[in-house]
Amino acid sequence: MKQHSEKITMDLGGSATLGKTPWNDSTEKVLGKATDKLRKERVDLFVKTLGLGPDDIVLDLGSEDGSYLGQYYPYPENIVLADIFEEPMKRGVLKYGLKGYQLIPIDGPPPFEDQSFDAVWCNSAIEHVTVPRSELRSISSAEFKRINRSESIGSVYCFPWLR
Repeated sequence: MKQHSEKITMDLGGSATLGKTPWNDSTEKVLGKATDKLRKERVDLFVKTLGLGPDDIVLDLGSEDGSYLGQYYPYPENIVLADIFEEPMKRGVLKYGLKGYQLIPIDGPPPFEDQSFDAVWCNSAIEHVTVPRSELRSISSAEFKRINRSESIGSVYCFPWLR
């Protein structure tokens, strides 16, 4: 696979280029298709790896509007969003037909009952938690085990930090 070392640059007028190639709608379309394909593959891997089915309840932790999982998960009606901002979650629940959402306090423990979920999806969010990375695995593992119905931490799927 050929690697590209060209940089994306933007001028003061807002025009972007990739190396010498103008960034335009067709560039965006091509990259969008590739991104969609990769996202779907990641969600499919999540479903397959954890053996998720139509009765499993999934927590989308750090979800924003839930668009990543909501677009590709085969059972969107079983997704519960969780984040610190409520408005994006409200929109996502309506747009994707999700089960619901839970507002997470900025300070304090997550407000979930023990064994509330069959799996946790945490995509590109856990690295924003403000604890030393060396402590992140033990803190998150304990909390994920508490809220999961499964005895295994394997029911948690985090990208990219907690593989």
